[in-house]
Amino acid sequence: MELHYSWTPQEDSRLIELRKIGCTQEQTAMKLTEEFNIKFTRNAVKNRELLIKNNEHVKSDGNLFPDYVYEVHKEFTHIESKLERMKEIYAAFEGKKCFIISFSDLHSPLIDFKMIDAVLKRLQPTIELKRMTGFTTVIMLNGDIFDFSQMSKFAKGKHRVNVKDEIKIAKELIHVCCDLADKVVAILGNHDARLYSYVSRLAEKDPEMIEYMEEKLDPLKDIKRDNFLYINHIEAQIGGMVFVHPFGFNKPILRTVQNVKNTILANRHMMPNPNKIQGVCMGHTHSLGYYLENDVLLMEQGHSSHDPDYKLERKTDRKWVKGYALVQMDEKGNVDLQETRVIPYV
Repeated sequence: MELHYSWTPQEDSRLIELRKIGCTQEQTAMKLTEEFNIKFTRNAVKNRELLIKNNEHVKSDGNLFPDYVYEVHKEFTHIESKLERMKEIYAAFEGKKCFIISFSDLHSPLIDFKMIDAVLKRLQPTIELKRMTGFTTVIMLNGDIFDFSQMSKFAKGKHRVNVKDEIKIAKELIHVCCDLADKVVAILGNHDARLYSYVSRLAEKDPEMIEYMEEKLDPLKDIKRDNFLYINHIEAQIGGMVFVHPFGFNKPILRTVQNVKNTILANRHMMPNPNKIQGVCMGHTHSLGYYLENDVLLMEQGHSSHDPDYKLERKTDRKWVKGYALVQMDEKGNVDLQETRVIPYV
């Protein structure tokens, strides 16, 4: 007798009926073999029952494969959910004139609060004037909000930092920013990703632990402020400006943002508005500068943190520059090149 391989809807229905009236899996296999004249095994019944329980047995007319496999990839990647969140953030600013103050590389607990205090106080009259003229005021936290040095493979320095303290100090910044601006937007950087990577390595032998910890490894998710917009990703687009905090680094001045721009344009289909990329405002390098390349404004915006201990032993051949970016755009999302720039903090 031929061994059974592919289930039909009639066989599925009969399996369900037999199990409902109390037949064991072995008895069900025997009855199905007798009725359909094809050899069913107990294991075949057991495996099919599991698929039916998970609704993975249905195959619509015209489909070569069970229906569930056409969407199953979503369970194994975060791409679609992150792209959807990027669209939500983009939509929050559509049709609005925006004045954006961007800080990056804050590296809590090393945030330079004196710098940010001075910058925000200096800009307060500008913020109020922009509001009066119909602008939405925005503070962008452009990645590396946390340092998470304890998860680093590099030397930890003199002082070991409690992760709870890092999170607490970063939240102090975020809450004040929410009080001052109409909207606060936060994206992640390479340092922010250290926490998840570190715990993932520890839990490699226990996937269920990672599944449990995923929600716990996102300390910004529990900030309950109506004007706080957060994406667990290294990019966000507002109008024609893409804010990004990459993982890669290139030594030549402003080469990193140039390469990042090329990467963004090559993958523009992943942007909320792929046809409106007029600028790239980037953190990560701790360098500061900007220029226009082929009608796209490229900006490396400096950093907003105190030097870590390792800076004494591992000096860079290019000085880190404290600074921030100002971005202005009209209600159509067009970047105002006269009002958009990076500013060193002195």
